[in-house]
Amino acid sequence: MRTIRIRHLPHDYDEEDIFTLCAEYGEIDDVFTERVNGERIAWVLFTTAWEAEHACSDLSGIEIEDEEIVADLVDANWSLSA
Repeated sequence: MRTIRIRHLPHDYDEEDIFTLCAEYGEIDDVFTERVNGERIAWVLFTTAWEAEHACSDLSGIEIEDEEIVADLVDANWSLSA
């Protein structure tokens, strides 16, 4: 799995913020954010499964602007630019 879903993000976070947050974990193929029931959620597609697993492990539970984010691996390989 090369995609992680990040939940409980600050409401003002956009794709650029997510890219910056995740870039240290590897090459990112795509980022998508949306608001679901008032919650900001992001999906990040990494080039490799190892990069996604590493990002998921490190990011889950960190606090950003007093919000503890949750990162999950998801079974989805997609790209908005495809």
